[in-house]
Amino acid sequence: MADIYRDADLETTALAAWRKMALVGGITSIALGLVLLIWPEQTLLVIAALFGIWLVILGVTRLAGAATDRDNGTGARVLEGVLGLALVILGIVCLAHLIGSLKALAVLIGLIWIFAGLVEIASVFTRRMGGWQRVGTFVFGAVSIVGGLVVLLWPKLSLTTLVWLTGLWLIMLGVVQLILAWRASSAQRPIAAR
Repeated sequence: MADIYRDADLETTALAAWRKMALVGGITSIALGLVLLIWPEQTLLVIAALFGIWLVILGVTRLAGAATDRDNGTGARVLEGVLGLALVILGIVCLAHLIGSLKALAVLIGLIWIFAGLVEIASVFTRRMGGWQRVGTFVFGAVSIVGGLVVLLWPKLSLTTLVWLTGLWLIMLGVVQLILAWRASSAQRPIAAR
């Protein structure tokens, strides 16, 4: 009999913890989604700043690796140091010119999507696959190429649209998390009554 009570207590405790996490996650997701929808341009600037900071941190890490790595030869360490210095400089340039770094980020995203689409289309001709899989892969590749071209042609609009879609997605995710928190609370009552 004691095992039944212990199992019920564990289940109630787990549901309570899960409910709290879902509740906090839901509120946070909705708040972040609203921030993205209300201030999309400022969000893009924050993303550009984070991108620049990431480049600086990555560069400093490479410089530190070049200075402390004794396993590689001098030539490899020099190359790693040059790469680190280039990343630091690129990060500082991005931080100094946030709008320009956003455009560069959009170009990078566009080129990656185009390349990914070309790889998908090439795989249609190089891999063995059935009819529907072949059609689906080709369509996915074509959509990726078109998406990449759209991002390249209209970078600001594309990035703003991505921010808006992310904001809407976060709000929907938050609502689902709140519903799950409410359901967990409802499920907790019968277990506590046992």
